[in-house]
Amino acid sequence: MNSQVTAPSAKQPYFPHIDGLRAIAVLSVILFHLEFVLFSGGFIGVDVFFVISGYLITAHIRTAVTQGYFSFKWFYAKRARRLLPAMLLTLVATLVVAWFVLPASNLERLAKENIFALFSVSNVLFWSESGYFDTASTLKPLLHTWSLSVEEQFYLFWPLLLCFVKKERSVFLLLVGLGLISLVAAQLWVEQHPELVFYMMPFRITEFAFGGVLVWLVGKGTVKALLGEVLTFLGLVAVIVPVFMFDESTLFPGVMAVIPCVGTALVIAYGGQARVAALLRWSPIVYIGLISYSLYLNHWPLIVIYKHVAHQFAVADKLWLLAASAALAVVMYHFVETPFRRKTTIISKRFFAPLATGTALAVLGASVWTLVQDGFPERHARTQLLESDIEAGKQRRFQLVSADCRERGWSECKMPSANREQNVLIIGDSHTVDAYNILRTAYPERYYVNKSLGGCPPTVGGTLYDIWAGWSKLQECDQLNQERLAPEFLRQFDTVVIAVYWGRYQPEHLSETLRYLEKEADLDVVVFGNFLALHKPMPDLFNLGVDPREAPDTVKSFALFEDKLQALSSQQPYRFVSKQLLLCADEDLRSCQMDYSGELFSYDDHHMSYEAAVKAGQVLRERAPTWDDFLQH
Repeated sequence: MNSQVTAPSAKQPYFPHIDGLRAIAVLSVILFHLEFVLFSGGFIGVDVFFVISGYLITAHIRTAVTQGYFSFKWFYAKRARRLLPAMLLTLVATLVVAWFVLPASNLERLAKENIFALFSVSNVLFWSESGYFDTASTLKPLLHTWSLSVEEQFYLFWPLLLCFVKKERSVFLLLVGLGLISLVAAQLWVEQHPELVFYMMPFRITEFAFGGVLVWLVGKGTVKALLGEVLTFLGLVAVIVPVFMFDESTLFPGVMAVIPCVGTALVIAYGGQARVAALLRWSPIVYIGLISYSLYLNHWPLIVIYKHVAHQFAVADKLWLLAASAALAVVMYHFVETPFRRKTTIISKRFFAPLATGTALAVLGASVWTLVQDGFPERHARTQLLESDIEAGKQRRFQLVSADCRERGWSECKMPSANREQNVLIIGDSHTVDAYNILRTAYPERYYVNKSLGGCPPTVGGTLYDIWAGWSKLQECDQLNQERLAPEFLRQFDTVVIAVYWGRYQPEHLSETLRYLEKEADLDVVVFGNFLALHKPMPDLFNLGVDPREAPDTVKSFALFEDKLQALSSQQPYRFVSKQLLLCADEDLRSCQMDYSGELFSYDDHHMSYEAAVKAGQVLRERAPTWDDFLQH
């Protein structure tokens, strides 16, 4: 018995196992987005979708060109009927719900996301703003449209390649070449520019090329049934295992993306008849694949909006959201996707173009007007922070550092003065700015040098690679540590201050750094603790009228590792500074002040605002009037 390889034909037959693959892809993505830790690599589901799209789109175009009925109008009209109705409904529904739920600053951000999604450039927006895994990204309702933008950009140039390169062998070689170039570029850039490689279409051509090349490889003959079973099984393993084994530390895409891509290609090619892929052809799984587009579209806005109004994200909440997404997807598939996709239906024939155009213009107009009106803050009874207010609050954190650098000269800003006894070196990650603001307020006569990089703790030996494996700035951080912890550099300072966001970097890692400092340089050492970290940005909580002191579910950590750091200071000589004791009456969060001179304690989810740091510095000066008092306090 032989196993026939799946090949596109003139009639473009339907392959249930491909919808089964779509089901695996969409469920992987959703369970990853629902933060089920078991599915830490669920983001590879997007790559499965890309390979499937590369295969099907290439097959459709090749068939149309071969039979002489291809036209760009036909192709783009077909894509528009397939994608636009459900997408536009998602944009409209998200905007309407957000009007009633989201505060002004978030509605303003959503309006911007809507505009970029309409023009299929969401990936450019999200690349320019932040990384895929950071907290801010998890609160963007249309973040998931980045992949749809990548796919729509793929539709712009792929038909040109297939239509204007006449010889099939040349097309095949061109697809292979583009895929290899994209793969090499992604691998070379992913470590230093992970967000760029993740979001931008040129680095994703490899995935589409895997599917496209498959069109020329399948149908060339038959393979033994046993070999087909083995290849299908290996393909399933290559798709499923990364869902559980990959995580945010995996350098992705690049070479690692080849694993699920090869797996998807093998299942497409051999899974149509293989018994090991029978589950993919099971009608409930196939149905999930059929509704996968609507399911993908609606699940993320639901999650994000729910996170905005709820202060917890327990398993029950996640299961409820999964069920709600599925129910909405069923409705969207049967009453939106299907009627408009079928050109024979009256609604699609007569009303598709005017409805799609009118809806798109309405969404665009509403989004632009929302931006002009700063998110309509008057919708809420309480005062609302606008996006501009939040950005201004974030920028004020850097005003003291910037002022000192302008005075000294930017080239000299990170170098010590000639007077060693005045020099204070501040090292750590982005929390060094908080320490700088506190100490600069309390003891302005000192000469502070901030030598830091966001996310980069001051580690020695191989510790950095243990706690930050796969981090995009690993080499940059390692180089910085070699510079700022070099004995000849340290000896130019009287005091070194360590300020980090405690979590991955823990007291035992600090202990290693302290032993190194004690051995290599004669320095006074100061270590800052953390204050308050939240599950969502403080401005969002403020706009919702939520006070973290009264809503413990919003608190990620409070004075993390405080006891351990205090205890360690009695074993290794350093001065520990508790931000908690500077800003709170006691060790209870309810005794802490949340606003300072009319400003929030933070304009994100864990960095101190300039005003909060100044207050902490003033309190510190009152308790320890001189620098010597401070070191001995």
